Amino acid sequence: MHDTSLQVVGEAIMGYSFAADHNLKKCYENLNIRFEETKSTILLDVIIPYLPGWMISLVTYFPLKYMKQTLKQRRIVENVSGTMVNNKLEMQRLGQTAEKDLFSVLVDINSKANVNMTFQELKEQFRA
Repeated sequence: MHDTSLQVVGEAIMGYSFAADHNLKKCYENLNIRFEETKSTILLDVIIPYLPGWMISLVTYFPLKYMKQTLKQRRIVENVSGTMVNNKLEMQRLGQTAEKDLFSVLVDINSKANVNMTFQELKEQFRA
């Protein structure tokens, strides 16, 4: 994804600056490189989010460079998504006005819903 597009998507949808987070920006840059790889690597991208944790742990023992890179990217996105959800929930708890990005709107509406999404479910919205 082009830097400009990535920045627009990050700020408008998630209220997050990819330019300020070098590791996350690098993850998305590497996604473009990997799309030029084989059909099997693309298939792995589709399957990995649905694998149970124990299986992912097992896969880390395989010496595939692609798998190591994918798992590293997944950990980075997981950390950033957790931090983002925590920050938005903390802003809400402190009574600060929600930002106008879509992710902030989601967190705000979730707090007012009859059935709330869990912390993990909110994090997964960021990863999607």
